[in-house]
Amino acid sequence: MYSDEIIQMVLKSKGVDLNQCRFTFKNWQCPTNEEEFLNNIEWVDYEPDLTWQDVVDHDNLLVSQEPLRLLRIERDRLLKETDWMAVADRTMTQAQIDYRQALRDLPANSTPSLDENGQLTGVTWPTPPE
Repeated sequence: MYSDEIIQMVLKSKGVDLNQCRFTFKNWQCPTNEEEFLNNIEWVDYEPDLTWQDVVDHDNLLVSQEPLRLLRIERDRLLKETDWMAVADRTMTQAQIDYRQALRDLPANSTPSLDENGQLTGVTWPTPPE
């Protein structure tokens, strides 16, 4: 099922001004297939050049990017936890420098994926320094 937010993101990615291209779902249900997409969306202002495949492709792109997005969220949280190590009036140990660099390198050095429970896998997290 695709929400109005997904459809708005697709429209925006195609350069459509969302203020001039409003739509509603006739049956208050988000479309789940091409037939529902064609029959249940009512374009208020004008009908843009948007296909069901555009919506599916955009959703697939978001799904494929989700593991890397989650990796970056956790990596950023861990970096923030160690910001105190890098304050100007303190000298970091080599272990602290290496740890923070390993965190920054995670997106390039990992192949993140989600398991059947939606948990992030395929990431070897660096061990925090003592």
